[in-house]
Amino acid sequence: MWHPVRLEDLPLVLCEPILRRVEPATTTFFFALREETKVTVRVYDVVAVTATSDTRRTTRTVCA
Repeated sequence: MWHPVRLEDLPLVLCEPILRRVEPATTTFFFALREETKVTVRVYDVVAVTATSDTRRTTRTVCA
């Protein structure tokens, strides 16, 4: 039988990052979180195994 779940009982990450778009100077990810938070995306050069980009952003609420 289905029972409602409280939002605070859900894990923070509801959908793991999905790579949406890649361009020479831009990369776009989609992921779903339980609440707004700050995330860091780090992109690595797989040959040199070094970080090539390190970006920190605050997520936005799309619908509540």
